[in-house]
Order: sequence, then structure tokens, then C-alpha cells
Amino acid sequence: MNKPTKNSHRFPGIFFKKACLLRFLFGTGVLISGFSGSADFKEIYQIQGKGDCSPFKGRTVFLKDNIVTAISKNGFFIQTPPQRSDNNPETSDGIFVYTKEKPKLKAGDIVDVKGRVKEFYNLTEISIHGKPVIKGRIKSLPEFTAIDLLATEKNNLEKFEGMLVSIQNLRLTAPSDRFGEAWISYTRKKTPKSSYSDVRIKIDPDGIGSKNLIFFSGTEIGSVKGVLSYSYGSYKILPVQISGIKKRAFSPVRKKRINEFTAASFNLYRMFDTEDAPDKKDPVYSGKKYQTFLRKRAGYIVKTLLCPDIIAVQEVENISTLEDLSKCIKVISPKNSYKPFLINGNDPSGMNIGFLAGSSVKVDSVVQYYKNSVFTWKSKKQILFDRPPVAVFCHPESRKKLNLAVICVHLRSRIGINSKDSLRIKLKRSKQLAYLLKLINNFQDNYRNINLIVTGDFNTVIHSSYFPEQGRNYIREHNHLLFNANSLIQNEKRYSFIYRGESTCFDYMFISKNIADCVSKVQFGRGNCDSPELLKNNPATNLRASDHDAVVMYLDLKCIGEGR
Repeated sequence: MNKPTKNSHRFPGIFFKKACLLRFLFGTGVLISGFSGSADFKEIYQIQGKGDCSPFKGRTVFLKDNIVTAISKNGFFIQTPPQRSDNNPETSDGIFVYTKEKPKLKAGDIVDVKGRVKEFYNLTEISIHGKPVIKGRIKSLPEFTAIDLLATEKNNLEKFEGMLVSIQNLRLTAPSDRFGEAWISYTRKKTPKSSYSDVRIKIDPDGIGSKNLIFFSGTEIGSVKGVLSYSYGSYKILPVQISGIKKRAFSPVRKKRINEFTAASFNLYRMFDTEDAPDKKDPVYSGKKYQTFLRKRAGYIVKTLLCPDIIAVQEVENISTLEDLSKCIKVISPKNSYKPFLINGNDPSGMNIGFLAGSSVKVDSVVQYYKNSVFTWKSKKQILFDRPPVAVFCHPESRKKLNLAVICVHLRSRIGINSKDSLRIKLKRSKQLAYLLKLINNFQDNYRNINLIVTGDFNTVIHSSYFPEQGRNYIREHNHLLFNANSLIQNEKRYSFIYRGESTCFDYMFISKNIADCVSKVQFGRGNCDSPELLKNNPATNLRASDHDAVVMYLDLKCIGEGR
């Protein structure tokens, strides 16, 4: 048999420089001059196998005459030509080849590859030996395999790993993170809300060289075409084409009506100043960043929350920072004035909780609870509350006999909950809830003429098994004491925080049951947790003023009789 040359044969759309036509069409089992036969070569679907882990992990393999489908900054993807596919729906025809640096290849190249099979954080890949050998070029890439995500079993995308795929009619459940990646839930596509049990994948717009895009949670996408990859516990699609994008718009909360009183809770997200506190491990912001943070938060309060009567705030460093925020609100909206209140707590970084009281509110006193309370861990006493609860005793100026107490809380977060320190953290969280319950009990027993509002960042989901540690049911088991006003929010809209594609609610409003029927509405001010993290330092927009959406409760004062 004569050796083929570059001029010996042309297929439509295919050009070969060397003798690889037979292998390209019929597979590596064909004996060709210069190669030893099928024993030396493996097909991609053989390397991928049917399970999560390659059956050839740790072995050096040869892959011949496969199609380059996409290029990344440290490797490239190859796919078996359709003629050589095993047509097994349980095995993938694609794989990633790691080269450390961006390879000098183009999509459509036909290449030979030698390398070691590895599982990089569960991504099956070939760590290349030497350089890929370009054997020819094809004009048309393999067709995109359509994936019906709703019909796909949870975590069963392994069979598409490394392949060209297409996904239709999506809605993002989380905004772009600091890496530019966003989340898609494919078990819940009608709303931006998702739950811990939903199956989620990422979309990484610039993963293989496409233009980076900024996404908002709730954005609708008609079609995504690209390569399916996997990294750090999640599947992700690296798109070559995105079409049919319908951006999400955000509206302010409802305007307050005559005879309504509004209370809000707003986590300000690390609202530190430009000074270094000598006794705290506090971040020190530049003057420019500090002013940007102030303007964004003030703009959000004015234009999204529409200036509630009283605002419980978390994650603010000191009273002077709160005063600066109040001044900034006044600049944006001269008709609205706020008086700040704050009592320092125990937080190592200097974060505290406090209040902004509008001119429609008369504050009688401010009291902090449990600052010196401790719990025992391994025979040692430790501070229980880094951010002790603070209450303001107040009344609306229009209703001097309507006594209110608003307790602001910011409980211990879940950070480290799965670490070696897990048991201590769980104990601290449960103790904090127990003490909070005791405080509520005391109010109910000793201040019967005062209507109580408990609000803030609870750092847990009330009424959810997502919070499994001891003490999780305190609020539920004793909810005869207070009404959970968040229950008035439609379930699909009941979220204030998004993490790794999971939307959840950490920010709550509880109110005395005797005036619960006077709650006319509860609403979240959107535009923070649904907005890209890349906007948090952007002074041109109020979006992403925090990582939490603030919650606003409306009280109908006409509904509340005298003496209630």
C-alpha cells in the first residue's frame, strides 16, 4: 500500500497532512505503518469509562486523531470523531488535556496526544507529555449534544464531561461571583430562588476565551453552547455561544402608605472606616473605598428601601461610621434624617450592630444584653456573643402611646461549621439561640405593654432542616411568643442571601402576636444578593451595596388600637 501524502485525498471539510485518515474514520484498531496497533492507543470513551473515576487513572495513554474542540489558558479539550464514537450514552466522548500553558492550537485541529490520566478534583484529564502532534484539520466540529437538565439525574453529568453540549431555556439562580462565574439551577427554572437540594451547575463565560459577561440572578438565557467541564465540586459549562439573554430588572419596595410604620433590617456588609482600631483586627479602607461604600448603602436605603422609619443594622464598625452613613442619606434625600445608635460589642474585627432611627421615631432608650455572657468549652469560659443583642425602646411620633421595642440580633455565622472546630461552633450557635429565647421570654413577662419586634441577621434558616445543630427548633417550638412575619412573603421570594447558587433566608422579622394581624406587608429590597460581586466597589450603581437583601415590614397603625 502506498503511503498517503497531503495531496492524496480530500474529504469535504477535512484536510490531513499525514496518514491518519483510516484511523480517523475507523478507529485505532486499524494497523497503519508507523504505529503498533490498538494495544498502544485508547479512545476517549475508554479513558472516561462509565463511572466518576477513570479506569486508567495513573496510567500513561496514547490518544490518536481526535478533534480539538476548545482552548483554555492551560490546556485544551478534545473529542472523538463521530464516526469512532461508541454511541454509548453512559460514556463521554470528550476529555480535557492539561498543558500548563495555553497551547498553540485551534478548534478543529486533529491531534495526537500522549499523557498520564489524572483526576484533578474529580475532573478526568490527560496531563500531557511533550506537545500535541497536529495531524490535520477539520472545518466543522462535532455537533453539540443537547442536554435536558430537568430529565438528567442529579450529579449524573459525568457522561457529558469534556464534550460539546447545548442547554436550552435557563434561568440563573445566582449572580456572577468574583471569578465571573454564575450558577444555574436546573431543578428550579421558574424563579431565581433555589434550595440546597436543587442540582446546580456553573456558567463560566470566559472559560475558553469568550467575552466575559456579568450576570444577575434571575437572568433568563435562551441557549448556551459550549464544553462541559468540572472543577471544585461543580459541573460548569464553558460557553462558545450564549443567546437569548433577558436581563433581570429590580424595583424598590412598596411606598409606605399613610398611617403605616416601617421597620427594616439591613446587614451593611463589613462597613468599616479609614482608621485602624488598635484593639481590633479591623480592615482599614481607603478614603475612596469608604466613600463608595457609604454612597452605595445610603443610595440603597433611599432608592430601594424608600427610607424606613427605623432600620436595625449589622456589620458596622462604630457610631462615627453610622453617623457618616446618616449624613450621606441626608445628602441624597434632604427630607429624610436619621439618628444613629450603637453600642460596642465583643467582635474581634470590630463589627457591631446598631440602629438608624428616622425623624418619625422617638427613641426613649437603647439597651445591650448579654455582653459579658459566657459558655464553657473544654473547661474554659468563652464569650458567648461577639455581637450582643441590642434593643431600642421607642414609639412613632404620631402614636406616642404605642410602645415598641426593636431587638437587633446578629448571631454566629456558619463559617467553620464543617471544620475541626465544628462542635464548638455548633454549641455556641445553639447557646446564642437559647439566650435569645430567654430574652424574648423576659420581654413577654416583664414588658406586657410593649410591642416587640425581633429582627436582624440570624445566620440560619428558621423552620428548615438545613440548620441541623442542637437548638435549631427554638424559634419554631416557641413561636407562640412571636409571629414570624417573613411567612407573609411568598415562598419563592423568601430569600435574602445567595451562596454557591443556593438562595436562602437569614434576615427575619418577628413581631408580638397581639399585633401580628396589623402587619400589612413584608418585603425584601432587591438588588444586593442577586447582583454580581464585581459591582460591590462600583460607585456608579447602588446594586450590590451588600451581600444581603434588607427586609422591610409594614405596620398598619390604624389597625393597632390604643394600649396595644
